[in-house]
Amino acid sequence: MVPELLGDLVKSGLNAMEGVQFSDPGRCPRCGGQVRGYDIRERIFVSLVENKTRRDIRVKVKRFECRECGKVSEAKAPFYPFAHYGAPVVDFAIGLSRIMPYRRAAKVLRACHIDLNWGTIRLYSRSKITSVPSLEIFGIPVPVSLLNLSILGTQLGQFGTIVGAEAFAACCPPPADRTPLYPGA
Repeated sequence: MVPELLGDLVKSGLNAMEGVQFSDPGRCPRCGGQVRGYDIRERIFVSLVENKTRRDIRVKVKRFECRECGKVSEAKAPFYPFAHYGAPVVDFAIGLSRIMPYRRAAKVLRACHIDLNWGTIRLYSRSKITSVPSLEIFGIPVPVSLLNLSILGTQLGQFGTIVGAEAFAACCPPPADRTPLYPGA
């Protein structure tokens, strides 16, 4: 159904996200004021499955407190406000749901080592995202963001760890007709 090469490509890109820290402070989303560090939270970017073993790939997202209004906000990270998992995983699920039934999409994701059930895929497919930039590989629309992560993962083996800003750039640049991760940013 899904060539092993594609599954390994997707898995390598997602594995590269392990431990990446997003710490770009930006400004307060409520009042635009200056922010200061508050704490760091771990978020699950994706749950990978291999040989019936599930492993969560976690990233760190720094939180900031506004000096003026006191609102606590997160650094820019590749997560949609409506989704638990990272944007490339959500993009993959949405892209698959547009061309096949949800249960089959879940099987394709599982063949790519991503643990996502069909109900979650259905939920993601009902979002306001109108298009997902993707390339067709072996007849499967693979989000460009996942391919970018695979490239970063290859560089990871040579040069060290991925910087949060690099990972964010690889995951996020939305075209004009796509729901932005951070409206107004």
